[in-house]
Amino acid sequence: MAITPEELREVTFRWAPLRGYHPDDVDEFLERMAAGIEILATRVREATEQAVRVEQSTPMPELPEDDDAMREVILASQTVADEALDRARDQARHVLARAEEYARILLEEAIAATDRTRAEACEATEADLRKLRTARDRLHVQALAVEHDVIASPLPQPVPSWPACLHAIEQVFPVPTH
Repeated sequence: MAITPEELREVTFRWAPLRGYHPDDVDEFLERMAAGIEILATRVREATEQAVRVEQSTPMPELPEDDDAMREVILASQTVADEALDRARDQARHVLARAEEYARILLEEAIAATDRTRAEACEATEADLRKLRTARDRLHVQALAVEHDVIASPLPQPVPSWPACLHAIEQVFPVPTH
């Protein structure tokens, strides 16, 4: 099934976070593919029209009455048809070779764009990972500092409550009983 330029221009892709392609790169690639297909379709149509014109422009000779002359006309017609067919095949091979070269170039560009996107994603991931490791290390140092402060600080001395103070005073200075 052939892909039309319109299908390439209308296609949409789902987004895959952190693993997807840059949408602008994909859109640009699809647009270039659509333009290439349009160019190739135009060239094929022009080659076909040219073959039809050549076929129609060759005048039909008057057919002779005898068999030998008829054979010569048939052979000449066959030769002209073969030459036209050979020219059409040569042109089709040329168009196909250019199309394959264009497709190869587009594929190489797409692979390069994919590699760049993958490299950028890896770099971004590595940068995020470095930031997370730095944050983890800072939190670890802060936790160690808090733990050290807690262990190194003296234990709080109990503050005597008022009844305990009164009791101590009564022990030192007994209250006279009446």
